[in-house]
Amino acid sequence: MILPKVCEEARVLHQRSPMAGVYDLTLSAPTIARSARPGQFVEVAVPHGGALLRRPLGIAETSAEAGEIRLIYRVVGRGTELLAAADAGETISVLGPLGHGFNVTYRHPLLVGGGMGLTPLLFFAAAHGSSSVLMGGRTKAELFWEELFRPHVRAVHATTDDGSYGTEGFVTTLLPELLQEGDYFYRIAEPEKALCDQLYTMPPTANIRELSALVFDDLRVEETAFQSLSAEKVAFLAQFYRSTNIRRLATLLRRRLRA
Repeated sequence: MILPKVCEEARVLHQRSPMAGVYDLTLSAPTIARSARPGQFVEVAVPHGGALLRRPLGIAETSAEAGEIRLIYRVVGRGTELLAAADAGETISVLGPLGHGFNVTYRHPLLVGGGMGLTPLLFFAAAHGSSSVLMGGRTKAELFWEELFRPHVRAVHATTDDGSYGTEGFVTTLLPELLQEGDYFYRIAEPEKALCDQLYTMPPTANIRELSALVFDDLRVEETAFQSLSAEKVAFLAQFYRSTNIRRLATLLRRRLRA
């Protein structure tokens, strides 16, 4: 069932920055809060007419009782810079909830992600109540997510590129061990679809350079893994998403494969 979307004038309740360039925004949006499901997202109008296009942001958490939604996002351009400057009491137009959402009936899912890819997984964890999470970051500072997930999951597993916290390496370093030892349910999408899904819920980039930074610096996709993607599959998938990021992804991939 696809739930109806609404355009709601949401009031900023509070906003904080857990690390440089990342913002945690709570909005009063009762209608969206009551109907949103894990894995869905909203499109947020840039305050003060700063941009024509809305910014798609994954929903990190909701409270139907309080009528609140939580958005965690990274500043990647002028639009999100203006959003980060929004003060408590301001009103922002929010369209949503959008997307089909996740299946939350699995017995013990293992949630795997890093960077802003953890935003919709936090919503899933809060709704499910019996999942575990494997999160990755470049340094310990990027794993501020741990304290957000702790109240909602059985276990938190962490990796850092520099070994400053958890297991040194990427999430893929620790994943095989966890799958072998645990009783997790997991499902692995084709890499092209998985990357498109992540980029779809992230703010639109202004150009190929910004998209490249998003893919390699924020999502931390390894160059060898990126080179193994099929440009034809990404181009085929792009037609099903209303997303500047995914159109640019197809272009970036073709350029890298030609280089």
